[in-house]
Amino acid sequence: MPKLTTSLPRYRNHKASGQAVVTIAGKDHYLGRHGSKASRMLYDRLVVEWLSNDRQPTKPAGESLTITEVIARYWKHTQQLVTTFWTKVREYLPHSIS
Repeated sequence: MPKLTTSLPRYRNHKASGQAVVTIAGKDHYLGRHGSKASRMLYDRLVVEWLSNDRQPTKPAGESLTITEVIARYWKHTQQLVTTFWTKVREYLPHSIS
């Protein structure tokens, strides 16, 4: 079982090449010259994408989803819709009914 953590992947120096590197989901991403503004911006983009995907690795553009992934995404979407719907309904109901 992996150790659960709330920390972000580290921006670090790959000493052999002098490049910045970050490891996300077990894969090293080389970002360019360590300490450069461009490498920091790429690091920020990769970490934001990873966080917005619930700390899961992002899939390449051409990769397809499994049936389980489609169902899970649909379920999450419908739960958000239902929650939003009932929140709006409660705003319009008289207080004696709710």
